[in-house]
Amino acid sequence: MAAPDAPRPRIESLDQFRGYTVAAMFLVNFIGSFALVPAIFKHHHTYASYADTVMPQFFFAVGFAYRLTIVRRAKQDGVLAAYRRVVRRLLGLIVLSLVIY
Repeated sequence: MAAPDAPRPRIESLDQFRGYTVAAMFLVNFIGSFALVPAIFKHHHTYASYADTVMPQFFFAVGFAYRLTIVRRAKQDGVLAAYRRVVRRLLGLIVLSLVIY
């Protein structure tokens, strides 16, 4: 195992984008049930509203950050150890989702 380097600064724009996306998820999921909310903030089956764009943004932000983490771990611990950690984390998430379900 290689010695860890000095902590790298966070990518502030990615943190801001994730924060915006989480705030947008709260917004559209909270106000979507009210009657006097503009239609653009509700989910539709006829067109892509603002509410329909929030979840893909979240997937993009999480996937991008996860890739950065995997690349950093691969440099530190080696590729095989990094992918072992990925598999272990994914299996843990699957087990957690089954327990919650």
